[in-house]
Amino acid sequence: MISFANAAAFFPQQTRHSGAAAVLTAADNAAAETQRLQRFRAQVAELLGIPANAEDAFVLNEIEHMCRQVEEMQWERRGVEHG
Repeated sequence: MISFANAAAFFPQQTRHSGAAAVLTAADNAAAETQRLQRFRAQVAELLGIPANAEDAFVLNEIEHMCRQVEEMQWERRGVEHG
């Protein structure tokens, strides 16, 4: 895949004078960030044991459910320690 920055190298005069280089760099950065977030989301889904293509709401509900379970275990552990 050719990045916008690499494509701009073919047309240095146009990109230097129009400020397009900054726009192209911003577009490359945004695309890279989008890919990074997609990979992160897929990794989270994998760790939760749910399909990578699950809806965002489902992923968030699973995370919330796990947090509640951890909180309950912490309360139980505190009860055992103090009881």
